[in-house]
Amino acid sequence: MAEASWKLHKQRADFSAHLHDWKVPLTTIESSAWLCQRYNKDGQEEKRNKHLKQIQSAVADLKMDFQNWQVWNEPNSLKDYQCLIIRDFVEKRIEALTPSLKKGQRLTYWHQGTETIHTDPYALRHILDNLL
Repeated sequence: MAEASWKLHKQRADFSAHLHDWKVPLTTIESSAWLCQRYNKDGQEEKRNKHLKQIQSAVADLKMDFQNWQVWNEPNSLKDYQCLIIRDFVEKRIEALTPSLKKGQRLTYWHQGTETIHTDPYALRHILDNLL
């Protein structure tokens, strides 16, 4: 009985952590959609496109989260370890996060060291997003 209670507690805690990860892109989608509606005049295409890119990026993040959530919660499951070219991976994350930067902000990345790593891209994406 205690083991079943512990498993339920762990599942709730894991779900709560993922729920927090999902709130951020959902809030991005909601606020960007609202702003897109407000930028409906000629000459505001650039602002509208910025928010559309944020929506696309947030939806892609959610899709990846939903696809990987089950894998991370299955006991004894093999994680999706891949050989990644770190420079390409980080540059794609920066590109995805760039639309959400405020005016005057920029992300700069330079690389030193090994070119490839063997890791789970889902976990690495979350690490980078939390750091940035």
